[in-house]
Amino acid sequence: RLQETQPFPPTPFQYSVRSRILLAPAVDAPQPRPLKVRSVADVWPESVPQSHYLLLPPEISERVKRFAAVLTEDKTSELDKAIALRDHLRNNYPYSQTSTKAPKGRESVDYFLFDLKTGHCEYFAASLVVLARSIGLPARVVTGFSPGNYNTLTGFFEVYEYHAHAWTQIYVTGSGWLTIDATPPGS
Repeated sequence: RLQETQPFPPTPFQYSVRSRILLAPAVDAPQPRPLKVRSVADVWPESVPQSHYLLLPPEISERVKRFAAVLTEDKTSELDKAIALRDHLRNNYPYSQTSTKAPKGRESVDYFLFDLKTGHCEYFAASLVVLARSIGLPARVVTGFSPGNYNTLTGFFEVYEYHAHAWTQIYVTGSGWLTIDATPPGS
């Protein structure tokens, strides 16, 4: 227990995390009644309005917006659109930890998509958010850590700085916030 005068534990410190995995209900379990949805506002899970997750800075180029529209023009569902954007980034832009930043006066997503064409997870996450928002899908960047390395001697996962990652969540009506990670697999 920390003393009142010490706001943080001394480093290095340890903490424990417990997770609970919810199993699917048994086949003979009573099924929940379907939710009657009158509008998106009825199921929006956030205190922040949905419109907040559609905002784009004025610097976003028209060609980025057109690009998102072209990539999703044959898709009808929100999920299919999100997957199309993700797959385009994963399949056409290699991962690199040594990418350069956008030159002065250049918008970073436009520069990544059309000039640099390589980057680390933050480039992929930011680009997917901008592309998704351009076509009306609420989206946000999320940062955190991958699960880490399992230490068989201690029985714990060890998480280090190099486990840091950025990814995207896109809100799909009827499904909620879905993790849609555009960083190429294995990166």
